[in-house]
Amino acid sequence: MAFNSLQFAIYLPTVCILYFILPVKYRNYWLLAASYYFYMSWNVKYVFLILFTTLTSYLAGRLLGRTTGEGRRKAILTAGIIASVASLFVFKYANFVIGNINLVMESLHATGRIPVLNVLLPVGISFYTFQTLSYVIDVYRGKLPDEKDFFVYALYVSFFPQLVAGPIERATNLLPQFREVHRFDTARCSDGLRRILVGLFKKIVIADYFAIYVNEVYSRMRELNGTAVMFATFLFAIQIYCDFSAYSDIAIGSALILGFRLMENFRSPYLSDSFSEFWKRWHISLSTWLQDYIFVPLVWSRWWDKLFNRHTIDGKKPAVLPNLIIVFLISGIWHGAGWTFIVWGLLHGIYRVIEETVIPKKWKKRKNKKKAVLWLEVGLVFVMNCFSLIFFRADTIGDALYAVSRIVRDFDPVHLMTYMQPAGLEEYGQLLWIILLVAVLFLWDLLNYRGEGFEKLSSFRPVLRYAVYYALGLAVVWRIFTSMSDIVIEFIYFQF
Repeated sequence: MAFNSLQFAIYLPTVCILYFILPVKYRNYWLLAASYYFYMSWNVKYVFLILFTTLTSYLAGRLLGRTTGEGRRKAILTAGIIASVASLFVFKYANFVIGNINLVMESLHATGRIPVLNVLLPVGISFYTFQTLSYVIDVYRGKLPDEKDFFVYALYVSFFPQLVAGPIERATNLLPQFREVHRFDTARCSDGLRRILVGLFKKIVIADYFAIYVNEVYSRMRELNGTAVMFATFLFAIQIYCDFSAYSDIAIGSALILGFRLMENFRSPYLSDSFSEFWKRWHISLSTWLQDYIFVPLVWSRWWDKLFNRHTIDGKKPAVLPNLIIVFLISGIWHGAGWTFIVWGLLHGIYRVIEETVIPKKWKKRKNKKKAVLWLEVGLVFVMNCFSLIFFRADTIGDALYAVSRIVRDFDPVHLMTYMQPAGLEEYGQLLWIILLVAVLFLWDLLNYRGEGFEKLSSFRPVLRYAVYYALGLAVVWRIFTSMSDIVIEFIYFQF
């Protein structure tokens, strides 16, 4: 059941109405049942997987809450982490590892092959696995007490708005909210619906429209000119941003109607003037998770310090360059079991290392820059990100390298329409529509740069404010009824 489907348009109001009608003591049970129904709408049998991950992490938390010896606590923590990661490995990475082992054996002319596993990737497994890992680690660190109510904990893991594609919530934020009494609030409901509307506009009007050209070009890359590949890559950068941030908007809006506050996941990332800032604005729930549970422990690890952190940067802090590379490699692996994702993560790690070692500290402060320099840096970060996204979008490393070579050899923006015609961009009206959509997104990101976009819209005159929302709504309806396909295009991050 996708957020952009008719089923969800019926499901969400039903869940919300019954939630506020039911007595308070039954509401969490209702949300838990509704969340499991939401998850099982994709594949019923994988409900046992989320149950297994929920149960093992819950038991690990309970044991940590009862155990005092540090050695035993570390053993329980390790067992809890292994139980969650093992499921993720089997379903997401096992065939990738097996395939590469088989390739090595083939190159060595060795006999015998390891059979691949006949499994499908369960939706949302990377998201709820990281959510259970953070809970177990936080209980071990003493940041929160172990959750004693299994049903409340199961709801934390499976809460339907953010179950499939985030945000990756923390137990310290979400668990206490299940013990609060939420009453229906008209203003809060309106805020949630507006957030959902913006998300639907990003997904249906922008992301799904751009996907038409992106998919066509990348499926026929070797037949098309480098100009078409470059333009499709630019469109993919907008597509993946709108697609993923749309899911977060709808998730946050849906939870808000019910009275729950989810963390922000995107905040105008393409207006960043550095990759350090970019990762503070892009997929915030993942980047902060990696910082808190991978990067910081590596920085302060004694044995790791002996290996890498002997020197310092600016004479003040431990050298973090190897840690940055490792964190972004993990980010790439988290996104997908393939060498293309690993290269994508490695590129972003290299970008961050370059920033830490080459750019003087005084140049990093945004307020000290002239506007021309600032926008030049914003453009450079965007172009470098587009380059990395070639590897993210391509099916293989060979395809990605071929795309890069074609762009270098054949890039000719003057004749864009000529090269994009085979991909379906045949009229200047289509190009103008793309430019208009990019302009609308750019204006929204400017307005929302500090995360106050909806508050600023609320300060507009009523006529202007309602005109904006009606225009967004009409655009969504128009795209739905003019689309040539009845198939709901899934969110990109469902595959992760």
